[in-house]
Amino acid sequence: MDLLTTNTEFVEYRPVLELSKTENLADGFRALGDPHRLKILYLLLTCGEMCACETMLALEIPQSNLSFHLKALKQAGFIKARKSGRWMYYSLDRPAFEHFLGVFGGVFDLEKWPERSQSTACDDTEYRNTRCSRGADARSEGA
Repeated sequence: MDLLTTNTEFVEYRPVLELSKTENLADGFRALGDPHRLKILYLLLTCGEMCACETMLALEIPQSNLSFHLKALKQAGFIKARKSGRWMYYSLDRPAFEHFLGVFGGVFDLEKWPERSQSTACDDTEYRNTRCSRGADARSEGA
């Protein structure tokens, strides 16, 4: 018996998360996974468009490090760049950032998915004995 296809209550409660959403979220979190990048986003959010040299001074990091972090944020789609003469200016791409936050909030909506004290899927003895970690613990204790 395959619990995911036969127990509709379980499937309705925990729909499958699309792979594209998980990949996009993971890419975004990789870009956000550095304190300097979070500081850059915060600066652009609170100050608006900034020249790269201003950002470098605010963060007190070398230009090469700043370029690395700006590139990661730009590739993730969180910031935009524009050149004016010799200077590069960066700004938060608000629609893209709001989209990322919306996808994250939609998937991990605490109001939508109330806290449960116990998984009902593991109440199915066959599932628990074949797939669930609680079943694996019980099998190893009995051995």
